[in-house]
Amino acid sequence: MDETRLSPVEAAILVLISRGVSKPEAIAEVLRLSPEEVKRVIEDLKAKGLVEEVEKRVLFVKKRVLRLTRKGFDALPEALETLRSIAEKARRAYEAMRRHREAVSNEGVVVAPYYDLSDILLAEELLVLPALVMLGMLPAMFLIDVGAAGTHSHGGHG
Repeated sequence: MDETRLSPVEAAILVLISRGVSKPEAIAEVLRLSPEEVKRVIEDLKAKGLVEEVEKRVLFVKKRVLRLTRKGFDALPEALETLRSIAEKARRAYEAMRRHREAVSNEGVVVAPYYDLSDILLAEELLVLPALVMLGMLPAMFLIDVGAAGTHSHGGHG
């Protein structure tokens, strides 16, 4: 079971492929990761037997696209649950940050150390936030608001 345990980025990629985002470059754009990073994760998903690359003919052009294998479809509920859990954790963290900002602006005094999402979410969980917005699990304003608050990833260690 450990070999099929999905990381947040793997879960996001599986769900994106299931929703028709079938090219590594498009996945990289959604996740705001480098194409090389995405291709490395896709290779891991292929090795786990969850994703395969197939040739698809569109008009007179052949192109290679990604699709889920049967095992990949079977892993979708776990992938979705992983993403839902991260979305909920991000929502709670965001609400706590918002309340903290309001308390500071109302009182004019910082009563607790400032923190941001990177203090609460793991680096790899932060990486999937754009996908959660694209998948409708978080509102679009979430990224704008969080960005305005100065929250951003400290880079990954992946």
